[in-house]
Amino acid sequence: MTFRPDSGGPVELLTSGTGIIQSGQVFRAEADSDRDEAIASRTKEVLARFALKVDNIRVLHPLGPALFVQATITDPTEIAGGFEGLLNAINGSPYQYEGLYVELRDSSGNVVVRGSAAYRIGHGRLWFADGADAALGIGHGVVASQLNN
Repeated sequence: MTFRPDSGGPVELLTSGTGIIQSGQVFRAEADSDRDEAIASRTKEVLARFALKVDNIRVLHPLGPALFVQATITDPTEIAGGFEGLLNAINGSPYQYEGLYVELRDSSGNVVVRGSAAYRIGHGRLWFADGADAALGIGHGVVASQLNN
């Protein structure tokens, strides 16, 4: 299901199920044989474009490369495209990484938002501090009973 309450667009139900990976499929970073150093460098460049200070970047290898990112944000409203825009800029299209974890903290070290996804199995999680959803442009889903209206 995709739904963006801010778009005014229709609700679309997707029946593809969990994980839409073909046998032998790999993500772009693995297909391109990207080295961990190149992945980290590319990620640092994206974070700089979003005015974020890098705290920690790790490239993990559950199968193909997966990315773990922690960064400090001074002003959440300065992120062009919001948190989703940041995730899209890091991961690219088609997706570069097997999985992605991005955590943003304020200048005091308090976590503002955590987003994670394991793309091979089609699952993700999002947590944000009170008020961070509005500042970062994070939309909210709907309950199942609203889908038929």
